[in-house]
Amino acid sequence: MNLEKKEIIRQLEELEITLQNALIQQKRLKDFLLSLSEEDKMQRVSFPVESSEKEDKTLELDALPDDKITKTFYADLKKFMSLNDRFRFQKQLFDGKSDLMDSVIDQLNSFNSLQECLDYLHRQFTWNWDDEPVNELKGMLEKRFG
Repeated sequence: MNLEKKEIIRQLEELEITLQNALIQQKRLKDFLLSLSEEDKMQRVSFPVESSEKEDKTLELDALPDDKITKTFYADLKKFMSLNDRFRFQKQLFDGKSDLMDSVIDQLNSFNSLQECLDYLHRQFTWNWDDEPVNELKGMLEKRFG
């Protein structure tokens, strides 16, 4: 039994490392996509990806029309938020209630303008609008509609 527990703990640690590496790669890809100039978006681009075998590979991205990358990337705020963002927002903005946060994000995704989103948030919440997590959420909304 003790040996089984050790093996389970080892596997969980490996999974945690794999998840952390995936989150790092996701952030690198997001940063790369955000850094693309308009000219780069129209061309074929490559992004270096580290594999678990420590080999460098290249992820090829076919160019999309000018605004497709941005609009696709920000169309769903849930997909844009990192796992850390989700946990932090849930804890600091939504009193730890994931269902409330998911409902609010779904509502924000349904709006067609930044102003609609901000009006909704002001009606629903009494946040300190100068706090860092609030500003980060507003920043994500600005990117989505920018």
